[in-house]
Amino acid sequence: MKSGVMLAAAAAACGFNLFALGASAAGAPPGVDQAAQGGQIGGRVACEDVGLSRVLVQIPGRSFSARTDADGGFELSYVPPGLWTLVFEKDGNVIHTLANIQVDVRS
Repeated sequence: MKSGVMLAAAAAACGFNLFALGASAAGAPPGVDQAAQGGQIGGRVACEDVGLSRVLVQIPGRSFSARTDADGGFELSYVPPGLWTLVFEKDGNVIHTLANIQVDVRS
């Protein structure tokens, strides 16, 4: 069986828990537009409740990317408000895509 097929089958049993935090103008230092700084997208990638490390999480076409830690956790910071798609890759193979991730500006 090819590794890409095995990864695709494994992805069906994997969990992609996600949170998106908006930028807040209330917490910004004086003179800094927090909305311009962006928000955060983070979460945990796990299969059968075991965190997957070294998974590349990225927003296609943008410079936002991170690798999951030993527990499968990741965080993308300074993401501008808007709707985003996340792509998850392991060993060069796309294992999952999540679309319509909303990052809002909070006041």
